[in-house]
Amino acid sequence: MIKLSIHPSFFLVFFLALLHGFIYDVMLLFIIVIIHELGHACTAKAYGWRVRKIQLLPFGGVAEVDEHGNRSTKEEMLVIVAGPLMNLIMIFFGLICLFSGLWQESFAMQFIEYNMIIFLFNLLPILPLDGGKLVQIMLCTLFPFRKAIRHSLLVSGVCFFMYLVIIILFYPLYFYLWIVAIFLFISHILELKQSHFQFMRFILERYSKNQNHDLEVVSIVAYPTEALHDLIVRMYRNKYHYFCIVDEKGNISYVISEQELLDQYFAENKAYCTVSNAFG
Repeated sequence: MIKLSIHPSFFLVFFLALLHGFIYDVMLLFIIVIIHELGHACTAKAYGWRVRKIQLLPFGGVAEVDEHGNRSTKEEMLVIVAGPLMNLIMIFFGLICLFSGLWQESFAMQFIEYNMIIFLFNLLPILPLDGGKLVQIMLCTLFPFRKAIRHSLLVSGVCFFMYLVIIILFYPLYFYLWIVAIFLFISHILELKQSHFQFMRFILERYSKNQNHDLEVVSIVAYPTEALHDLIVRMYRNKYHYFCIVDEKGNISYVISEQELLDQYFAENKAYCTVSNAFG
């Protein structure tokens, strides 16, 4: 069973909606959001992910999962796009109900409009929105995991700044857009603060599960004077690593497997020990 929770700030939005007479609009919006998040959660469950809960937020919702970058790129992308896909399905369903006369035109158009807004909004390349997560996954195919996280935060920050500029220039009086901006800002700060822990969870899971099955093998050149941590941060997701330790002339002295490196990094507490001291 998937747990549903409500963020305290949601009640503020609910109260304002009740006060200003658009409570039914908010209820419809959040029903759509729940279906959107169920798309994420059910797809994640189908792949055996650990889904903690779905939380309703002022701007929508989020499905919280306990996976830390060690699932396949295909799985993660399918879990992410499952949410927006639900909006497209609901738009199609709304069109059927509109043209068949099952729904009144005003309600059908509102239903379609809200789904389109949520669909487009969630594709913005800002973390923790679906678009921001897709950008992070694509960057993970180009860069080591930690660098990809940092680059995705940079892209997210720039896009959030552009979002603020658009609000200030064109929609300064739209109160709800400012609520969304505040929440996205707080979420982005939390993503920034948690980026180190996100990377460490990724490494810990690689270490504990010894994930070397069905992964692309990649060789990385390293030097004896480098710290083990310098090698760890060059690891990619969905790849298994062999570190070729070379001497001053560029000749390979010995090769360290990913698991050997992780064993030393964690079990022997040698994170900032040089390669030569750890394996010499």
